[in-house]
Amino acid sequence: MVQRSIDYIEDQLKYDIQITDIVKVSFLSRATLYRLFNAFIGCSIKDYVRKRKISEICHSLKNTDQSIYQIAETYG
Repeated sequence: MVQRSIDYIEDQLKYDIQITDIVKVSFLSRATLYRLFNAFIGCSIKDYVRKRKISEICHSLKNTDQSIYQIAETYG
C-alpha cells in the first residue's frame, strides 16, 4: 500500500499533491499511512514530496533549456 502512495506521488509531482488523495489511493487510514510510510521510506510524506520535487527541479535545470521561472511554475 505504501508503494501505491509512492506511485501516486511520482505521477503527481507536477501538481499540488493533497494528503487526502494519497490516503485514498493507499487504502489505509491516514494514521496508518503516516506510520508505515515513515517506517519504510525513512521520512514523512511531506518531506518525501518536497525532496522529490527538488530532485526533479535540479534534473530539469541541468538537462533542459527551460528557465528557472518555467521550472518553478511546473513544480509549484
